[in-house]
Amino acid sequence: KGVFGSSTAAEASSSSAASSKPILSPAQRLERRKLKKKKRLAAEAAAAAAGTAEARKAEAAEDEAAAAAAHARSAEEAEAPPEEFLNVPFSSLDLLDGTKAAIAAMGFETLTEIQARAIPPLMRGQDVLAQAKTGSGKTLAFLVPSVELLARAQWLPRNGTGMIAISPTRELALQIYGVLRELCAQHRQTHGLVIGGANRRAEADKLAKGVCHLVATPGRLLDHLTSTKGFHFDKLQVLAIDEADRILEIGFEEDMKAIVRCLPKAGRQTALFSATQTTNVVDLARLAIQKKPTFVAAQAASSVSTVATLEQGYIVCESKRRFELLYTFLKKNMKKKVIVFFSSCNSVKLPATRELGRAAPHPMHRISRTDPTLPHVSR
Repeated sequence: KGVFGSSTAAEASSSSAASSKPILSPAQRLERRKLKKKKRLAAEAAAAAAGTAEARKAEAAEDEAAAAAAHARSAEEAEAPPEEFLNVPFSSLDLLDGTKAAIAAMGFETLTEIQARAIPPLMRGQDVLAQAKTGSGKTLAFLVPSVELLARAQWLPRNGTGMIAISPTRELALQIYGVLRELCAQHRQTHGLVIGGANRRAEADKLAKGVCHLVATPGRLLDHLTSTKGFHFDKLQVLAIDEADRILEIGFEEDMKAIVRCLPKAGRQTALFSATQTTNVVDLARLAIQKKPTFVAAQAASSVSTVATLEQGYIVCESKRRFELLYTFLKKNMKKKVIVFFSSCNSVKLPATRELGRAAPHPMHRISRTDPTLPHVSR
Protein backbone atom coordinates (compact mmCIF):
# COMPACT_ATOMS: atom_id res chain seq x y z
CA LYS A 1 0.00 0.00 0.00
CA GLY A 2 2.86 2.37 0.74
CA VAL A 3 4.36 1.83 -2.71
CA PHE A 4 0.98 2.09 -4.33
CA GLY A 5 0.28 5.28 -2.42
CA SER A 6 3.63 6.86 -3.47
CA SER A 7 3.14 6.12 -7.16
CA THR A 8 -0.34 7.47 -6.96
CA ALA A 9 0.95 10.72 -5.45
CA ALA A 10 3.62 11.03 -8.17
CA GLU A 11 1.08 10.45 -10.89
CA ALA A 12 -1.19 13.03 -9.29
CA SER A 13 1.59 15.64 -9.11
CA SER A 14 2.69 14.99 -12.73
CA SER A 15 -0.85 15.20 -13.97
CA SER A 16 -1.36 18.48 -12.11
CA ALA A 17 1.92 19.92 -13.62
CA ALA A 18 0.86 18.83 -17.08
CA SER A 19 -2.52 20.36 -16.58
CA SER A 20 -0.86 23.64 -15.46
CA LYS A 21 1.17 24.01 -18.79
CA PRO A 22 -0.55 26.21 -21.37
CA ILE A 23 -1.96 24.38 -24.30
CA LEU A 24 -0.52 25.93 -27.55
CA SER A 25 -2.31 26.04 -30.79
CA PRO A 26 -0.57 24.75 -33.97
CA ALA A 27 0.09 28.33 -35.09
CA GLN A 28 1.71 29.20 -31.77
CA ARG A 29 3.90 26.09 -31.88
CA LEU A 30 5.00 27.04 -35.39
CA GLU A 31 5.83 30.56 -34.26
CA ARG A 32 7.86 29.20 -31.34
CA ARG A 33 9.83 26.91 -33.66
CA LYS A 34 10.55 29.87 -35.97
CA LEU A 35 11.78 31.94 -33.03
CA LYS A 36 14.09 29.15 -31.88
CA LYS A 37 15.45 28.75 -35.42
CA LYS A 38 16.05 32.51 -35.70
CA LYS A 39 17.99 32.50 -32.42
CA ARG A 40 20.05 29.53 -33.57
CA LEU A 41 20.87 31.20 -36.91
CA ALA A 42 21.80 34.44 -35.14
CA ALA A 43 24.17 32.53 -32.84
CA GLU A 44 25.75 30.75 -35.80
CA ALA A 45 26.16 34.10 -37.68
CA ALA A 46 27.80 35.68 -34.64
CA ALA A 47 30.19 32.77 -34.35
CA ALA A 48 31.00 32.99 -38.07
CA ALA A 49 31.57 36.76 -37.83
CA ALA A 50 33.90 36.27 -34.89
CA GLY A 51 35.83 33.68 -36.91
CA THR A 52 35.99 36.01 -39.93
CA ALA A 53 37.27 38.89 -37.79
CA GLU A 54 40.00 36.67 -36.39
CA ALA A 55 40.89 35.54 -39.90
CA ARG A 56 41.02 39.13 -41.09
CA LYS A 57 43.28 40.07 -38.20
CA ALA A 58 45.56 37.20 -39.07
CA GLU A 59 45.62 38.24 -42.74
CA ALA A 60 46.31 41.86 -41.79
CA ALA A 61 49.20 40.75 -39.59
CA GLU A 62 50.61 38.69 -42.46
CA ASP A 63 50.23 41.64 -44.86
CA GLU A 64 52.01 43.97 -42.42
CA ALA A 65 54.84 41.50 -42.05
CA ALA A 66 55.13 41.17 -45.82
CA ALA A 67 55.06 44.95 -46.26
CA ALA A 68 57.75 45.38 -43.62
CA ALA A 69 59.91 42.80 -45.35
CA ALA A 70 59.37 44.49 -48.73
CA HIS A 71 60.23 47.87 -47.21
CA ALA A 72 63.41 46.44 -45.74
CA ARG A 73 64.37 44.96 -49.11
CA SER A 74 63.66 48.24 -50.89
CA ALA A 75 65.70 50.11 -48.29
CA GLU A 76 68.63 47.79 -48.89
CA GLU A 77 68.25 48.23 -52.64
CA ALA A 78 68.04 52.02 -52.25
CA GLU A 79 71.21 52.20 -50.20
CA ALA A 80 72.97 49.78 -52.54
CA PRO A 81 71.81 50.48 -56.11
CA PRO A 82 72.12 47.72 -58.73
CA GLU A 83 75.50 47.35 -60.37
CA GLU A 84 74.18 48.45 -63.78
CA PHE A 85 73.64 51.96 -62.35
CA LEU A 86 77.08 52.26 -60.75
CA ASN A 87 80.24 53.60 -62.40
CA VAL A 88 78.56 54.00 -65.79
CA PRO A 89 80.87 56.15 -67.96
CA PHE A 90 79.46 59.05 -69.96
CA SER A 91 81.28 57.63 -72.97
CA SER A 92 78.82 54.71 -72.97
CA LEU A 93 75.96 57.06 -73.87
CA ASP A 94 75.12 57.77 -77.50
CA LEU A 95 75.94 61.48 -77.37
CA LEU A 96 77.14 63.94 -79.97
CA ASP A 97 80.83 64.79 -79.95
CA GLY A 98 80.08 68.35 -78.83
CA THR A 99 78.16 67.13 -75.79
CA LYS A 100 80.85 64.61 -74.89
CA ALA A 101 83.54 67.28 -75.14
CA ALA A 102 81.54 69.64 -72.93
CA ILE A 103 81.00 66.97 -70.28
CA ALA A 104 84.69 66.07 -70.34
CA ALA A 105 85.62 69.75 -69.97
CA MET A 106 83.37 69.94 -66.91
CA GLY A 107 85.36 67.09 -65.35
CA PHE A 108 82.63 64.43 -65.26
CA GLU A 109 83.55 60.87 -66.20
CA THR A 110 80.86 58.62 -64.70
CA LEU A 111 77.12 59.06 -64.22
CA THR A 112 75.47 59.30 -60.83
CA GLU A 113 72.68 56.84 -60.07
CA ILE A 114 69.86 59.24 -60.96
CA GLN A 115 71.64 60.17 -64.20
CA ALA A 116 72.08 56.50 -65.12
CA ARG A 117 68.39 55.86 -64.44
CA ALA A 118 66.87 59.01 -65.98
CA ILE A 119 68.99 59.89 -69.04
CA PRO A 120 68.29 56.72 -71.12
CA PRO A 121 64.45 57.01 -71.02
CA LEU A 122 64.66 60.76 -71.63
CA MET A 123 66.93 60.12 -74.62
CA ARG A 124 64.24 57.74 -75.93
CA GLY A 125 61.68 60.53 -75.73
CA GLN A 126 59.74 59.21 -72.73
CA ASP A 127 58.19 61.36 -70.00
CA VAL A 128 59.98 60.85 -66.68
CA LEU A 129 58.86 61.33 -63.08
CA ALA A 130 62.05 61.19 -61.02
CA GLN A 131 62.72 61.17 -57.30
CA ALA A 132 66.25 61.91 -56.12
CA LYS A 133 67.95 63.68 -53.26
CA THR A 134 69.38 67.16 -53.43
CA GLY A 135 72.96 67.04 -54.68
CA SER A 136 72.54 63.75 -56.58
CA GLY A 137 73.17 65.20 -60.05
CA LYS A 138 69.60 65.91 -61.22
CA THR A 139 70.65 68.97 -63.25
CA LEU A 140 72.69 67.02 -65.79
CA ALA A 141 70.03 64.30 -65.78
CA PHE A 142 67.56 66.56 -67.60
CA LEU A 143 69.93 69.00 -69.34
CA VAL A 144 71.97 66.42 -71.25
CA PRO A 145 68.94 64.87 -73.04
CA SER A 146 67.51 68.35 -73.74
CA VAL A 147 70.71 69.65 -75.32
CA GLU A 148 71.06 66.44 -77.34
CA LEU A 149 67.47 66.61 -78.60
CA LEU A 150 67.72 70.17 -79.89
CA ALA A 151 71.23 69.67 -81.26
CA ARG A 152 70.17 66.62 -83.26
CA ALA A 153 67.12 68.51 -84.52
CA GLN A 154 69.40 71.43 -85.52
CA TRP A 155 67.14 73.76 -83.59
CA LEU A 156 67.46 77.42 -84.56
CA PRO A 157 66.39 80.60 -82.73
CA ARG A 158 63.73 81.24 -85.37
CA ASN A 159 62.05 77.99 -84.31
CA GLY A 160 61.29 79.59 -80.94
CA THR A 161 62.00 78.13 -77.51
CA GLY A 162 62.56 74.38 -77.57
CA MET A 163 63.28 73.68 -73.90
CA ILE A 164 62.12 75.33 -70.69
CA ALA A 165 63.60 74.40 -67.32
CA ILE A 166 61.77 75.70 -64.23
CA SER A 167 63.40 75.97 -60.80
CA PRO A 168 61.96 77.27 -57.51
CA THR A 169 64.54 79.96 -56.72
CA ARG A 170 66.78 82.44 -58.51
CA GLU A 171 69.89 80.88 -56.98
CA LEU A 172 69.05 77.42 -58.28
CA ALA A 173 68.12 78.90 -61.67
CA LEU A 174 71.57 80.54 -61.82
CA GLN A 175 73.19 77.21 -61.05
CA ILE A 176 71.21 75.39 -63.75
CA TYR A 177 71.93 78.14 -66.26
CA GLY A 178 75.66 77.90 -65.54
CA VAL A 179 75.64 74.16 -66.29
CA LEU A 180 73.55 74.77 -69.42
CA ARG A 181 76.04 77.29 -70.80
CA GLU A 182 78.88 74.83 -70.36
CA LEU A 183 76.92 72.05 -72.07
CA CYS A 184 76.07 74.32 -75.02
CA ALA A 185 79.65 75.53 -75.43
CA GLN A 186 80.22 73.14 -78.36
CA HIS A 187 76.76 73.64 -79.89
CA ARG A 188 75.24 76.54 -81.79
CA GLN A 189 72.25 76.90 -79.55
CA THR A 190 71.10 80.09 -77.86
CA HIS A 191 70.15 80.09 -74.21
CA GLY A 192 68.59 82.50 -71.76
CA LEU A 193 67.66 83.09 -68.15
CA VAL A 194 64.51 84.82 -66.85
CA ILE A 195 64.20 85.33 -63.09
CA GLY A 196 62.53 87.75 -60.74
CA GLY A 197 64.50 90.87 -59.91
CA ALA A 198 66.25 91.08 -63.29
CA ASN A 199 65.67 93.57 -66.11
CA ARG A 200 62.40 92.42 -67.65
CA ARG A 201 62.74 94.49 -70.84
CA ALA A 202 66.16 92.99 -71.60
CA GLU A 203 64.71 89.52 -71.04
CA ALA A 204 61.76 90.26 -73.35
CA ASP A 205 64.06 91.54 -76.12
CA LYS A 206 66.17 88.39 -75.94
CA LEU A 207 63.10 86.13 -75.95
CA ALA A 208 61.75 87.93 -79.03
CA LYS A 209 65.02 87.26 -80.88
CA GLY A 210 64.74 83.55 -80.11
CA VAL A 211 66.08 81.44 -77.24
CA CYS A 212 66.52 77.70 -77.78
CA HIS A 213 67.03 76.82 -74.10
CA LEU A 214 65.37 78.82 -71.34
CA VAL A 215 65.88 78.56 -67.57
CA ALA A 216 63.26 80.36 -65.48
CA THR A 217 61.56 80.81 -62.15
CA PRO A 218 57.77 80.30 -62.13
CA GLY A 219 56.56 83.85 -61.51
CA ARG A 220 58.71 85.57 -64.15
CA LEU A 221 58.10 82.79 -66.69
CA LEU A 222 54.32 83.13 -66.34
CA ASP A 223 54.69 86.88 -66.79
CA HIS A 224 56.54 86.40 -70.10
CA LEU A 225 54.19 83.66 -71.31
CA THR A 226 51.17 85.90 -70.90
CA SER A 227 52.58 89.36 -71.68
CA THR A 228 55.72 89.27 -73.86
CA LYS A 229 55.09 89.78 -77.59
CA GLY A 230 57.32 87.80 -79.90
CA PHE A 231 57.98 85.05 -77.36
CA HIS A 232 57.35 81.91 -79.41
CA PHE A 233 56.94 78.70 -77.44
CA ASP A 234 54.28 76.94 -79.53
CA LYS A 235 56.85 74.33 -80.69
CA LEU A 236 58.17 73.54 -77.21
CA GLN A 237 59.87 70.13 -77.15
CA VAL A 238 60.93 69.67 -73.52
CA LEU A 239 59.56 70.92 -70.19
CA ALA A 240 61.83 70.18 -67.21
CA ILE A 241 60.65 70.96 -63.68
CA ASP A 242 63.37 70.76 -61.06
CA GLU A 243 62.71 70.60 -57.29
CA ALA A 244 58.97 70.34 -57.93
CA ASP A 245 58.22 69.78 -54.24
CA ARG A 246 59.98 73.02 -53.29
CA ILE A 247 58.17 74.95 -56.04
CA LEU A 248 54.84 73.91 -54.55
CA GLU A 249 55.96 74.43 -50.95
CA ILE A 250 56.85 78.11 -51.48
CA GLY A 251 53.49 78.99 -53.00
CA PHE A 252 53.85 78.60 -56.78
CA GLU A 253 51.17 75.93 -57.18
CA GLU A 254 48.69 78.17 -59.02
CA ASP A 255 51.46 79.68 -61.15
CA MET A 256 52.61 76.21 -62.19
CA LYS A 257 49.10 75.19 -63.16
CA ALA A 258 48.74 78.36 -65.24
CA ILE A 259 52.13 77.74 -66.90
CA VAL A 260 51.22 74.18 -67.84
CA ARG A 261 47.93 75.40 -69.33
CA CYS A 262 49.78 77.98 -71.45
CA LEU A 263 52.30 75.53 -72.87
CA PRO A 264 51.51 73.27 -75.85
CA LYS A 265 50.59 69.69 -75.04
CA ALA A 266 51.17 67.92 -78.37
CA GLY A 267 54.69 66.65 -78.97
CA ARG A 268 56.05 67.87 -75.64
CA GLN A 269 58.28 65.76 -73.43
CA THR A 270 58.10 66.37 -69.68
CA ALA A 271 60.70 65.63 -67.00
CA LEU A 272 59.64 66.26 -63.40
CA PHE A 273 62.29 65.94 -60.69
CA SER A 274 61.59 66.06 -56.98
CA ALA A 275 63.31 65.12 -53.74
CA THR A 276 60.00 63.90 -52.26
CA GLN A 277 56.78 62.62 -53.83
CA THR A 278 53.96 64.49 -52.09
CA THR A 279 50.27 64.60 -53.04
CA ASN A 280 50.72 68.02 -54.65
CA VAL A 281 53.67 66.78 -56.71
CA VAL A 282 51.59 63.85 -57.97
CA ASP A 283 48.75 66.24 -58.87
CA LEU A 284 51.19 68.47 -60.78
CA ALA A 285 52.56 65.42 -62.57
CA ARG A 286 49.06 64.43 -63.68
CA LEU A 287 48.52 67.94 -65.04
CA ALA A 288 51.90 68.36 -66.75
CA ILE A 289 52.53 64.84 -68.06
CA GLN A 290 50.26 63.76 -70.90
CA LYS A 291 51.43 60.18 -71.38
CA LYS A 292 52.15 57.48 -68.82
CA PRO A 293 55.51 58.49 -67.32
CA THR A 294 58.50 56.36 -66.48
CA PHE A 295 59.15 56.54 -62.73
CA VAL A 296 62.77 56.47 -61.65
CA ALA A 297 64.14 56.83 -58.14
CA ALA A 298 67.58 56.94 -56.61
CA GLN A 299 67.98 56.08 -52.92
CA ALA A 300 64.28 56.81 -52.36
CA ALA A 301 63.95 54.85 -49.12
CA SER A 302 66.12 57.15 -47.04
CA SER A 303 64.39 59.48 -44.59
CA VAL A 304 66.52 62.51 -45.57
CA SER A 305 66.33 64.38 -48.88
CA THR A 306 70.06 65.07 -49.28
CA VAL A 307 72.84 62.73 -50.32
CA ALA A 308 75.20 61.33 -47.71
CA THR A 309 78.21 63.04 -49.33
CA LEU A 310 76.71 66.50 -48.80
CA GLU A 311 78.30 67.92 -45.66
CA GLN A 312 76.17 70.39 -43.72
CA GLY A 313 76.82 72.37 -40.57
CA TYR A 314 76.06 75.53 -38.67
CA ILE A 315 77.58 77.82 -36.06
CA VAL A 316 75.68 79.61 -33.29
CA CYS A 317 77.04 83.07 -32.47
CA GLU A 318 75.91 86.46 -31.24
CA SER A 319 74.23 88.65 -33.84
CA LYS A 320 76.79 91.44 -33.50
CA ARG A 321 79.65 89.00 -34.21
CA ARG A 322 78.20 87.21 -37.23
CA PHE A 323 79.85 89.45 -39.87
CA GLU A 324 83.25 89.03 -38.24
CA LEU A 325 82.68 85.28 -38.30
CA LEU A 326 81.66 85.48 -41.96
CA TYR A 327 84.79 87.46 -42.83
CA THR A 328 87.00 84.89 -41.08
CA PHE A 329 85.25 82.05 -42.91
CA LEU A 330 85.70 83.75 -46.30
CA LYS A 331 89.39 84.43 -45.62
CA LYS A 332 89.97 80.76 -44.84
CA ASN A 333 88.14 79.59 -48.00
CA MET A 334 89.35 82.10 -50.58
CA LYS A 335 90.23 79.37 -53.08
CA LYS A 336 86.79 77.75 -52.90
CA LYS A 337 83.47 78.71 -54.44
CA VAL A 338 81.27 80.33 -51.83
CA ILE A 339 77.74 81.70 -52.04
CA VAL A 340 76.56 83.97 -49.23
CA PHE A 341 72.84 84.67 -48.80
CA PHE A 342 71.52 87.82 -47.15
CA SER A 343 67.96 88.78 -46.31
CA SER A 344 68.03 92.15 -48.11
CA CYS A 345 70.14 94.42 -50.31
CA ASN A 346 70.97 96.64 -47.35
CA SER A 347 72.31 93.63 -45.50
CA VAL A 348 74.77 93.05 -48.36
CA LYS A 349 76.31 96.50 -47.80
CA LEU A 350 76.55 96.28 -44.02
CA PRO A 351 79.51 93.85 -43.75
CA ALA A 352 81.79 96.13 -45.78
CA THR A 353 80.79 99.52 -44.37
CA ARG A 354 80.15 98.91 -40.68
CA GLU A 355 81.10 95.61 -39.16
CA LEU A 356 84.30 94.89 -41.07
CA GLY A 357 85.45 98.48 -41.53
CA ARG A 358 86.43 97.95 -45.17
CA ALA A 359 86.27 100.79 -47.69
CA ALA A 360 85.55 98.62 -50.71
CA PRO A 361 82.10 97.13 -51.33
CA HIS A 362 81.43 93.63 -50.12
CA PRO A 363 82.92 91.03 -52.52
CA MET A 364 79.58 89.29 -53.18
CA HIS A 365 77.85 92.62 -53.83
CA ARG A 366 80.58 93.70 -56.26
CA ILE A 367 80.52 90.40 -58.17
CA SER A 368 76.74 90.38 -58.54
CA ARG A 369 76.83 93.81 -60.15
CA THR A 370 79.85 93.57 -62.45
CA ASP A 371 80.38 89.94 -63.41
CA PRO A 372 80.01 89.78 -67.23
CA THR A 373 78.98 86.12 -67.03
CA LEU A 374 75.68 87.19 -65.48
CA PRO A 375 73.96 89.10 -68.33
CA HIS A 376 70.60 89.11 -66.56
CA VAL A 377 71.87 91.45 -63.82
CA SER A 378 71.40 95.16 -64.41
CA ARG A 379 74.77 96.86 -64.09
